[in-house]
Amino acid sequence: MKNNLYLREEKINRTDIHSAVFFALMTLIIAVQPFTFYLNLPIAIALLINWIAEWDWKAKRQRIDTPQKKVLFCVFLSIFAIYMIGIFYSTNTQRALAELEYKLWFLVAPLTIFTAPPERLNNKKILFLARIFLISLLLLILTNFSIAVWKCIEAPRYYYFVYIHLSNFMHPAYSAMHVSTGLIVAFHLFLHQNKQRQWRFLTTISMIVFPIYIFLLQSKAGLLALLILFILMSLYLINRRKRRLLPSLVFVSLLILIPTTLFFVVPEPYNRLKPAVRQLVSDDRDKDASDGTGLRLAVWQASWKVAMQHPLFGVGPGDVRDELMKEYEKSDNIHLTEHQFNCHNQYLQTFVGLGLAGLLVLLCYFCIPLGYAIRHKKITYILFLLLILINLFSESMFERKAGGDFIAITGVLFCYYFLWKKSPLTVSSHSSPRLQQSSV
Repeated sequence: MKNNLYLREEKINRTDIHSAVFFALMTLIIAVQPFTFYLNLPIAIALLINWIAEWDWKAKRQRIDTPQKKVLFCVFLSIFAIYMIGIFYSTNTQRALAELEYKLWFLVAPLTIFTAPPERLNNKKILFLARIFLISLLLLILTNFSIAVWKCIEAPRYYYFVYIHLSNFMHPAYSAMHVSTGLIVAFHLFLHQNKQRQWRFLTTISMIVFPIYIFLLQSKAGLLALLILFILMSLYLINRRKRRLLPSLVFVSLLILIPTTLFFVVPEPYNRLKPAVRQLVSDDRDKDASDGTGLRLAVWQASWKVAMQHPLFGVGPGDVRDELMKEYEKSDNIHLTEHQFNCHNQYLQTFVGLGLAGLLVLLCYFCIPLGYAIRHKKITYILFLLLILINLFSESMFERKAGGDFIAITGVLFCYYFLWKKSPLTVSSHSSPRLQQSSV
């Protein structure tokens, strides 16, 4: 009897230790995401070791207890799995292994989060992580503005407050995606978790500061995503209690009119959309154009040619760069060959490296959770997935840790909170009506 009691207490103590380590590591990875990716790999390895050391495989399997959960679990592991398969037919094995390392969080996040005990990531702890994320983003913005002010004092230049000069820790496109995710989190907290005064202030200031910062970053994908988020958020707020067609039309018209006016009013040095539109509508594009849109169009054209040579399974994730370089040399575009650009589009990047098979996996990775989110009316999760899908068009997000790791971590956390631990995938038909209500 005493031995059984001792073993039970030892198991409880071990579980508490593993839970504490897990939550400390999750807090750290959320806090550092906006600033640096250098801690991502050691944190991922530490989480994986903690998960293995915990053992208790039977309990972990039992937490994936419904067909929907099994589908989601497989979907979220599929990205890492398809890249692991790609190693075997990549000529450049070293590069293929490096690509797999960049996808490590697509393995670690679903394994450690979906199989965790419910109390390890309860509502209170997830709320804590959300607030840590908002505070970290506000510190990022404050730091970047402080650096811009310091530079402006030394040499007065207004361009220190726009685009790449205002994003010192990562490319503006990635920073805009992080901050837009923060805006979605703040929107959810504004609707549902705004009880204490200090947290109301955090949510309110985030919803004011984040859109301004995204606008100043001048990322084209970021601006498009911001406009779409504003439209969808506004429509939801206007029609939350009952459908209001006329106010919806008026508000959406204003939201479209304001950025359109800014497009014509803001001068070109501070308006990156004007040269982009000019490149898109021009029939005579300069093949050596060095602006972002011109280069993207040239890269996409070269990427499509490579992809169509190996349409089913691609060239292998390790050989994408080598095959693109061959195509760049054929095009005689000096900017492409000098900078060795990736596809600057994750859909094309996956198509080139893994073919239609990889592209199908990528689409399932987002569209299956999106289907569940739409079915159960999880508007916050829908906004997040749409944000990521838009950003994948302009950058090869999985090729940088600031993109791939962030999407893997936040994607699993969003799914865990809105689908995994909520009623749609867990409660039975005999559960209480309160538990069966869909939450935003």
